Amino acid sequence: MTTLRKTKPRFAAQLAGWLLLFVLGSGLVSCSNNIYDETVEIADHQWLDSDSIVFDFEIADTSQQYNIFLEVAHETSYNYQNIYCLVETYGPNGLVQKQVSSLDLATKKGQWLGECSGEICTYNIPFIINTVFDVAGQYKIVLKQYSRDHSLQPIHSLRLAVAPVATS
Repeated sequence: MTTLRKTKPRFAAQLAGWLLLFVLGSGLVSCSNNIYDETVEIADHQWLDSDSIVFDFEIADTSQQYNIFLEVAHETSYNYQNIYCLVETYGPNGLVQKQVSSLDLATKKGQWLGECSGEICTYNIPFIINTVFDVAGQYKIVLKQYSRDHSLQPIHSLRLAVAPVATS
């Protein structure tokens, strides 16, 4: 049984609202203090609905707060404002949560979020902010594209970064 610490946000509870923090913008991930940072390249820049993108990371310090960011790289020829994903999150004790989420890549007026250089845009999404993990151990986040299309293109890569929250 896990004890709750009422003063700090819970991992599972925050998954429901992870997309509310888009306004934080890009550039919030500092490579120097990440405890996990992995980029998965999408084969032929086509994310098929049968493809799962898996990120495995370990949490050792359960007293520390963490920020988790998801970075999406796509071409400016991507036809949609967002990507719908099925997000499965697993902790050391198994499945924590499963939900469908929208990863917004552009504004409603069609302006790309993040930074674009040539034909490639990169957007760093605040995924889960100021969270505390109850149990030390191995965690896994599995992303599956969950749109009407069998293939989303051109999506280049997805990157997940986990960093301790800096204390002052």
